[in-house]
Amino acid sequence: MKLPLILIRVDKLAQVIWSKDLLRALFRYGALKGIYNMSYDGKGRAVQGAEGMAYKAWITAWALALIWGMACPAIASGPELREIRFEKGKDGEERVLFVLNGDHPPKSFAIEGKKPRLICDFFGVRLNKKVKRLIKVHDGSIKAIRVGIHLSPALKTRVVLDLRPDQDYEIQQAVFVDENIYAVVLRVKSEVGQR
Repeated sequence: MKLPLILIRVDKLAQVIWSKDLLRALFRYGALKGIYNMSYDGKGRAVQGAEGMAYKAWITAWALALIWGMACPAIASGPELREIRFEKGKDGEERVLFVLNGDHPPKSFAIEGKKPRLICDFFGVRLNKKVKRLIKVHDGSIKAIRVGIHLSPALKTRVVLDLRPDQDYEIQQAVFVDENIYAVVLRVKSEVGQR
């Protein structure tokens, strides 16, 4: 007796692809027997017996267990942004710390104008569900930290630091590889000159 090879492909979306041979084998060896064992009432409606319902429940549970077991490790692994912390330092210094699960520094750029922003794009990095999507900062140069996820054309976690307008900033970036932390340090230039 030759059993079919189960073809399962797990990628970013944990897609599961079944082969026709698998379904034929399940039917042939009795797993799907009860699902197609139906009778009809006098009005032409299909009536399924208890045996068919039990097989359907068994197959559903089996398929879900297989998918869950294969998909969860694939989803759980990979680059992740685990935490975002805001810290106020001495002399008006403000720090935003990004805690990751590896060395995954972002591509960062600034937008000047009436609504200045610092944008950090973490490509291929997913967001931990414990990370808040909006962190409000009540005083200082940073007004708020916003987090968004972009799926197209590729996975990207975008963090936007909304800055107060009409100020000149000095922005420094640092990576602490051993701690898996990417840091942004922000100072207003007038405060930098006073030190």
